[in-house]
Amino acid sequence: RLTVVPYGGGTSVVGGVGGGLHPERSPDGARPRIVLDLRRLDHLIACDPVSRTATFQPGLRGPQIEAALRPYGMTLGHYPQSHQRATLGGYVATRSAGQASTGYGRIDEKVLGVRLATPEGELVLGGRAPASAAGPRLLDLVVGSEGTLGVITEATLAVHPIPVATSHAAYAFPSFEAATTALRELVQGLGHGLLPQVCRLSDATETLKARPYSRCATNATYGAVPGATITTVEYLQAGAMRSTDEIIAAFSDLCPPELSNPALEGAAR
Repeated sequence: RLTVVPYGGGTSVVGGVGGGLHPERSPDGARPRIVLDLRRLDHLIACDPVSRTATFQPGLRGPQIEAALRPYGMTLGHYPQSHQRATLGGYVATRSAGQASTGYGRIDEKVLGVRLATPEGELVLGGRAPASAAGPRLLDLVVGSEGTLGVITEATLAVHPIPVATSHAAYAFPSFEAATTALRELVQGLGHGLLPQVCRLSDATETLKARPYSRCATNATYGAVPGATITTVEYLQAGAMRSTDEIIAAFSDLCPPELSNPALEGAAR
């Protein structure tokens, strides 16, 4: 018997490949293993801008995914910190989230179908349609399975139109607790599709580190450094552009009265 370890971008820190160096720490002991390098499976198979779906091979890295979709006017909108090296198959196998997942959704919310090579043969789950009402949803067993059920050879995901503009803003709050409450209220009140694609909550320490890059790192209302900040980035679509004033209004409407006056630094560009 052999252990097969799928290898994508090599960004994992869990030691899946290196386990053979220390067999005493591995659940399969000294069993022989094969590392299956998927990086040459690096093509966009199909893209449907009407249904806003795309089917990929697993070896495409983050920048390659965006480059392949650009001629269709589409983006995957998935930007984990490992974006430059991580692969599409790795996104799916690890149930990945990224910087823009607040608005675009996590990878498990975007996967519509997979083709899986298993010891028993090929398994196709889901499809290329934008949605399905059939159940049970076996696809959810594969997303996040870390290669334990088989090797992902194709995946179909929801994609989005490329934004025409970007709006940056930062909101200062007197404390981390106040900012947490504000962000929770915003997420619960708006949800995907209305939230800015990026919503990052930073404590006072991280806000201070950002001081050379953002005027919001110093704010007269809450002293030299705010207790916390919420930074947002919104990727605006043609025909659906919102001003930063509308985002401020959303914070003001959903936050407790004492938080209804966040400070803003940023503008659409």
